[in-house]
Amino acid sequence: MVKYPVILVVSEGQVSPESIIENIRKKPPTEDVDQLMTLPAGDIVGCKLHLVTKYYQTDLYLVPFKEDISLLPAEIQEAIEAVLIYFDSGKRSFSDRIPVYAQFLKSNGIELGILLCDRVYEDSNEGITYKEAKQASQVLDVIELGRKREEGEEDDPHDPIGYDEVMQALRSFIWSNVDMGAASGQGKTAPKKEAKDTKKNKDGPPGKPTPNSMEAELEIFEKLLTKVMDFKNETATMTPPERLAYAERIAYDFENLMDDDDSDTSDEGEMLLPKFGIK
Repeated sequence: MVKYPVILVVSEGQVSPESIIENIRKKPPTEDVDQLMTLPAGDIVGCKLHLVTKYYQTDLYLVPFKEDISLLPAEIQEAIEAVLIYFDSGKRSFSDRIPVYAQFLKSNGIELGILLCDRVYEDSNEGITYKEAKQASQVLDVIELGRKREEGEEDDPHDPIGYDEVMQALRSFIWSNVDMGAASGQGKTAPKKEAKDTKKNKDGPPGKPTPNSMEAELEIFEKLLTKVMDFKNETATMTPPERLAYAERIAYDFENLMDDDDSDTSDEGEMLLPKFGIK
């Protein structure tokens, strides 16, 4: 039985899917593993990954698969919400495989796909470049697991490298089973200021948000969620720094929404929209 959304992990390089999963979870490959299905070629297992972010927490399955993706059982295929594909960027023949994976994502309505490699090349004569990988598919991101910081460069939480960058991508995605706000103990009651008992307004007694203010906050929240869901398409042609800056702007807007001072809310909610850059 597939209880959680599936992140399919495949490899067309030297690194095995199991090794990738171990590096993501930071725990032994036999720990927190469920048997999902038994096939003639062997068992399909789900390695449980618990994600906790500021805005939600959820459980996922990282599923290693060594066969051709066309052989995936329907039950597993229907549960896939992300695909991680490791490849050897030194083998230029893999560029012919990228559209195959891109089509797999499109055909199955999968919104998150990441190509993993040790590094991409600057010179196409040496191997696959970042530009070539993106030209072959706009729906797949590229993460270099072997990227190093420059000598003397300090760690930057806004610019993670290696498997930390993979985890950032997984945390930035809105999964189908997310529990918004549960990470901070709020259950499903977001935004925060609606739960506060300090609201003062002329339309009702203290401690009660007005219908107009609630509607305004909900409108902003819905539009921000739409931005998150459209992130993949909106940033498909951007460079990695541009995608990071765009993601940081969305995160900043969420932060403002959660911590916004009550005085910024007008009776009609019109003052909030320009503040968050929402039209």
